[in-house]
Amino acid sequence: MTKKGLQNEEFIQKIRREGSNALKPKNDIGINVFDESISNSGVVSGKLVRPKYNEEELLKSIDTNIVELLPRERPVLPDTVLRSVYNEATQSITELTLDVEELETQVSTLSSKIESLHATTESLRRDLDGVNLAKSISDNQLFASQDAFVEAQRDLQIAIQNGTQEAIARVSLVARNESLQQEVELLREQLFGQTAQVSAGAEVLNELVTVKNLSAQPGPVAVYATVLKDGQQGSKPAGEVKWVSGEKFEISNNGTESVTVQISNVWPTWQKTSEEGNDAPWYKVPNSITVPAGQKKTVTLTQGDTEKELASDLNPTGTGSTRNYDGSITFKIGTDEIKFNTRLRKAKNENKL
Repeated sequence: MTKKGLQNEEFIQKIRREGSNALKPKNDIGINVFDESISNSGVVSGKLVRPKYNEEELLKSIDTNIVELLPRERPVLPDTVLRSVYNEATQSITELTLDVEELETQVSTLSSKIESLHATTESLRRDLDGVNLAKSISDNQLFASQDAFVEAQRDLQIAIQNGTQEAIARVSLVARNESLQQEVELLREQLFGQTAQVSAGAEVLNELVTVKNLSAQPGPVAVYATVLKDGQQGSKPAGEVKWVSGEKFEISNNGTESVTVQISNVWPTWQKTSEEGNDAPWYKVPNSITVPAGQKKTVTLTQGDTEKELASDLNPTGTGSTRNYDGSITFKIGTDEIKFNTRLRKAKNENKL
């Protein structure tokens, strides 16, 4: 038999879904008519009305502890473990106790061995002390022997050094003597050569070098030349220098090393009719010359200014229309030097010389 009304589960689900819309509606005049053929017939809806409560009594009922609803408290019992756990732990303790007893036995045995080893060590230490004492005695004896040997070796080295130094000094003195003899011979040769050069008219520049004027004439002027402003002197035209004497010098090096001789000049100043002119480099000569050991070098003076300069730049005045232009040439090594006077005689023509 089919259940009806609120006993029908499908009708209950429909009410939950649709609410009051699931109920059979009233008829046209507003009356619910019951019909057995309809499962939801006879079910009506209405409004829920809140009942009126006594709030004071309700609060009292809420504050009241209802014992029946509280949880039961556990009774306090002593700490316990399971019998199986207890038995396992007891067995493990028994086994560990046996292990401890066995280890204690081993410790006792090892302690006995250690005591025996200590006794052996003390014996060996005493033996070692004896050996060290014997070694110390031997070392002291060895050091004493070494000191004696070192002293003897030092004396021997000193004797060898003294003998070597004496031999070296002897050889050195012999070599020095031979060298001095050679130097004496060389100096004697240089002295004789320089003496011969001086005797031949050379000037001494230093102890090993001489300078000789190869064409000098007696008198204070070593280098002498003439030049004409006009006309001709022999084959020499006006303005061309005619050497009279001293234009050649010979430098002799009697030493064992090459030397460099510096050459400098003091030039005369051209004298014009009423004023002085510039310096007159009327001859040319190198600034220096190097002479190898034991050799000679010749220095030759040549005309400096051109013929035109010498003929036109000078206007001889004075008695006889002639004038002497004096200067010097110097040969120098270090602080040693030799100076030779130079003169250029200028005339208006050859008849005035």
